[in-house]
Amino acid sequence: MNYDQIPNDAERWSVTVDEEGILTIPDDLLLRLEWKEGDVLDWQDNPDGTITLTKSPRQDYTDEELEEFNGI
Repeated sequence: MNYDQIPNDAERWSVTVDEEGILTIPDDLLLRLEWKEGDVLDWQDNPDGTITLTKSPRQDYTDEELEEFNGI
C-alpha cells in the first residue's frame, strides 16, 4: 500500500527506535496486526517524514537475502 492510499481515518501508532536502532512494537499492536517476531516487514518512507510498515507478502527470504537487505 502506498502512503497516498492510506485512508485519512486509518489508525496510526507512534513507536520509537532506540539508540541501537531497534524498533519495539507493542505486544497489543502485534496481536492486532497478526504480526509475530521474525516476520519480514516492508518499510516505506512517507513524504511527511513518517514511515509505514506493512507485513511483506513474502516471508521466505533466505538468510543471505536478509543479510543483503540489512547491509550486513
